[in-house]
Amino acid sequence: MSYDYTKKINKYYDDRAEGTDNPISAAGQWFPKELTSEICEEIISRIDISEDDLVLEIGSGSDVLGSYVRSKCKIYVGIDISSSMLKKSLKNSESDIHLIQAATHALPFRPNYFNSTIMNSVSMYLRDEELLEKTLREMERVTTKKGVMFLGENITSARTYWEYTWFQNLNPNLQPLAKLYVKFRIGLAKKAILNGKWKDYYQEVCLELLKKIFQNRATIKMADAAGFMIRKKHLGKNAQGNHRVDFLITLR
Repeated sequence: MSYDYTKKINKYYDDRAEGTDNPISAAGQWFPKELTSEICEEIISRIDISEDDLVLEIGSGSDVLGSYVRSKCKIYVGIDISSSMLKKSLKNSESDIHLIQAATHALPFRPNYFNSTIMNSVSMYLRDEELLEKTLREMERVTTKKGVMFLGENITSARTYWEYTWFQNLNPNLQPLAKLYVKFRIGLAKKAILNGKWKDYYQEVCLELLKKIFQNRATIKMADAAGFMIRKKHLGKNAQGNHRVDFLITLR
């Protein structure tokens, strides 16, 4: 990850943290707010956290998920690139918490330390395969053998870029044209032609990519994202948000 891009993400989330006193609003991805606790509990049930576990959350943000995880495990550590997010976590917490400012691809921990590592709603910021792979290898390094890595709220594995989901409500006959349009615009952006907002395209996380990275070192399971599932359960067709997926990676 370039230094300039790190600064950009840092500033974006610093501004979010400083723009509201509500930790859920600062984090952004928890919607609707009244379902936050149920979404967090669903995530925890998928990881199967025990009271003796040491758990690391990468991109801990304003401590929305961390506040739930902490009550289920022995030690919880959160890292985030944004110092303002970490300060908000400390301000809103009623107990002692362990927080560190760090980048996803350079984790300041010794190998095989955590029983579980969590990265929820972060993968969309890891914009190229090299950066994603560095982050996943760091997560693997600090996780114990037979430990669990949880990748939550990933861009849906549809082999199309995230921008295509903007067109999902189009007439089905028009969607193939939208897909071609998006790919064309992203192609131009890569060549620095007509880039604009298309310059910041997103890395898609899919099962095939994870199998390529982990090979025979892990068992990988994919499911509808916890947030997507809970919203569909309560709101049905009125649910907001694009279809995303969770990955549970159990190391061998």
